[in-house]
Amino acid sequence: MGFRGWMAKVQPNHLLALAGWLALAGGGLFALSQALPVGQRLADVDSGVFQYIGWKILQGGLPYRDVWDHKGPLIYFLNGLGLFLWGGNPRGIFVLEVAFYLSGLACMFWALIRLLHPLPALVGCAVWTALFLAFLDGGNLTEEYALLFSAAALLAFTYRRQCPGLAFGVIGLAAAGAFWLRPNLAGLPAILVGAALLEALRERTGWNWRWLAVPLVFILSSAGLLLYFAFHGGLNALLDQYFASNVAYIGSSLGLADRIQMVVVKVFQILHFSARYQQTAFFIAGLGVPALFLYRQENRRRALAGWLGLAVVLLEWVMTALSGRAFTHYFLSWLPGLALLAACAVDAVLQVWRRPDWLPAVSLRLAVISLALGVAAGMILAGLSVQIVRVRSLAVFPCPVLDAVRDNSTPADTLQVLGDNAAALNFAARRSAPTPFVYLLTALDQPANRTAFISAFLGNPPRLLAENLSVNHAPFSLQAGKRIADPVMQPFYASVDAHYRELGRWTCSQANRMDQWVVYQREE
Repeated sequence: MGFRGWMAKVQPNHLLALAGWLALAGGGLFALSQALPVGQRLADVDSGVFQYIGWKILQGGLPYRDVWDHKGPLIYFLNGLGLFLWGGNPRGIFVLEVAFYLSGLACMFWALIRLLHPLPALVGCAVWTALFLAFLDGGNLTEEYALLFSAAALLAFTYRRQCPGLAFGVIGLAAAGAFWLRPNLAGLPAILVGAALLEALRERTGWNWRWLAVPLVFILSSAGLLLYFAFHGGLNALLDQYFASNVAYIGSSLGLADRIQMVVVKVFQILHFSARYQQTAFFIAGLGVPALFLYRQENRRRALAGWLGLAVVLLEWVMTALSGRAFTHYFLSWLPGLALLAACAVDAVLQVWRRPDWLPAVSLRLAVISLALGVAAGMILAGLSVQIVRVRSLAVFPCPVLDAVRDNSTPADTLQVLGDNAAALNFAARRSAPTPFVYLLTALDQPANRTAFISAFLGNPPRLLAENLSVNHAPFSLQAGKRIADPVMQPFYASVDAHYRELGRWTCSQANRMDQWVVYQREE
């Protein structure tokens, strides 16, 4: 056909949408600049845990068996892959984040085009990008990686009629990927399967054996992961820490009603204290709900997109509340639903304004295009202005506690960190923890875990012991007045008093957070 023949078939709105997508991709990449490792001597808490466990995987370790945390295993293997790509440097993780973001945005954009129209797809992805700028929260988090799985599942769903077997297989694989990042992130693939079943019942097409690809691929991929852990002696630890400990971790928080109320309050806090582009993005997405009733009966494809978006937002609202917390990055899981609703809002306006009793179509189309592009540009520019402030704050902050650890130990020595950012300090200093526990928060409130930690500590005492004084990590604080009378803790306290001397105290300035540290060195 040649280049000229191909260009003759390309409509101007497709070129406009492509140019807009490239701009949105650039905005998202700028959002990821806050995750650049060049400005961080210590990663954030969760990201530091993931990096540390990924580093341990490259050394032959196994999550849950050799190092403790309660997230899904896939996040650790992704971090291990990123470190492998760059010879152990966190820049490889950043490259992986970029690849996941661009792939997720591309899948979402193409899915919206297939469901609606290029212009609504552009605005939907603008909402996606604007809120991605707002909710990224430092990067390298489970919710960020899960966006690709959600978008890929939605794109596969749009091909359910052309190639149902492959489409439902991809949905099953995406569900497995999201589930093994964190169980509550697999909501969109589940909704898509439910939508396909309802669609079949409505059209009286009956059961299609190709739907079996969803559970089959999910089960096979999950079985492969579980067999890997079983072969390496870590299956029981996986089941205990990823499932049992997560239940205990969640159960130690609020009741369901209080959790939902907390998420409602959090959303209004975001709307109240955020930049205007966040409010605009939520407002446009909100217009997608009444837009559902503007679609005529024959617009089933458009109505399906809107109902899918509404179902995703409602489900993710509940799933976010179930976690018992409402950290900003949790709301990344809302992005696919909000993008769908925003695209439906613009599409509904286009459908209504195309009626002959309105003003001439050309003028209205130009007006809608100008308005949509203006809103999209406004959201992205406002988001970029916020990111510019964040990027300017990135610098190689002094971190003397890290230098103290490196200067007073060798890579063969072990380091046990008490308190927040435990694994990040171990990873940055390239020192292994002598116990499998690196995330010393709610998990060690459980007596069994506390006993196991103390036993491992006494059986394999570390060369260095660092305590973060800026956070509450009772009962393991060694400071006067913070020790508790629990008999289980006394051997731990006695060992520290008998065998360790204080090496020094330092303040580590890290991205607007001042951490006070004390380091103890074991006496020979």
